[in-house]
Amino acid sequence: MHFKLYIHPLCSLCYRIVKRLMMKNLVERVKILSVSTKVEEAITYNVWSVPWLIINDEYVIPSPISPEEVENYVKGDFSLQTEYNVDSLLENFKNAVIYSLAASAITYLHKSLKPLLNTTFPKIASRIPILKPELRTKALNELLQEIGGNEDKICSEIEDSVIKYLAINFVRERYWLVGDTTEENISKYLVAHWLLAKATFGRVGFFISNIP
Repeated sequence: MHFKLYIHPLCSLCYRIVKRLMMKNLVERVKILSVSTKVEEAITYNVWSVPWLIINDEYVIPSPISPEEVENYVKGDFSLQTEYNVDSLLENFKNAVIYSLAASAITYLHKSLKPLLNTTFPKIASRIPILKPELRTKALNELLQEIGGNEDKICSEIEDSVIKYLAINFVRERYWLVGDTTEENISKYLVAHWLLAKATFGRVGFFISNIP
């Protein structure tokens, strides 16, 4: 069994995961890749957020994922699930939207989940790939039906969390780039351009150093 862990150097959760793997002497079992430099590979593997764990190039565990979860998977505590319920899949999906800059920005800009539904995101975000193969198509169809029939309700439930996540990350990335987060130097046009950029790539390819 082999593992790829996609991270960003400035992601605190990624840091905690790598630190835990090092403390448990497990880090050598994991290929750690930064989305800030492995841009093409991250796009190829549909990495929507970080941290993002891929097992055997097939089974995806998307963010949010805890250090304990990653540790258990790397230790070998992994098997395909033989049952599911739509409520759990939906909860996974909602959490993944909130913790993906790309998905959050897309949802916020469109005021809708529809742009996400024709992508790989719902399947990966809900953790359907770790179900037994014979369950996946049925599970995805049921999930999409549930989202489609309750889209307004779901958007309302996650709206505050999406806005909070976007706001925190805007201020954070503004500070990383220019070291300035004073309100008078931030216009609505700057925020709009940032949102458009996030809706395109999320944090994939985000440059770490200050831009001159």
